[in-house]
Amino acid sequence: MIRRTAITALLVLSATACTSVETGSSGIATPDTSTSSSVTASSDGGGVRTSAWFRDQMDGQQKNLLLPVTSGAEETTLGPISPSSTAYTLLAECEGSGSVRIDTDPAEKPEKVRCGVPTLGVVLVDRRGYQTVTITPSDGVKKWTIAILDGLHSA
Repeated sequence: MIRRTAITALLVLSATACTSVETGSSGIATPDTSTSSSVTASSDGGGVRTSAWFRDQMDGQQKNLLLPVTSGAEETTLGPISPSSTAYTLLAECEGSGSVRIDTDPAEKPEKVRCGVPTLGVVLVDRRGYQTVTITPSDGVKKWTIAILDGLHSA
């Protein structure tokens, strides 16, 4: 079992809206997203429609992607990923009236990201190894998008 400690990197997008991504530990699971019509992946983000904030954060970061930028509308587990250092960074956003739950450990409380509030979260990993990230949308989510970057990045 891999133990992680979460650091919150808050990105304030308005006077009242701020959020974070927090993670725990996880096993290895590899979904077969190639047969799912609700998941789209693009290594350069070009096949995935994103906000201006998301594109700005991704500018020049394609070489640091642990997985292609991915979007969908259903629950999806991404990975396994293997960070080269003791941290990785999540960029997440969703469209609609709900929220998405981002979780890397079913035993830990997952963090909710509200739609309309793009989020940057830094995950510290106590030791290197394979990780997974599960995205679970609530009712009202039209689409979620996530990028997983190797290492520590900030807004």
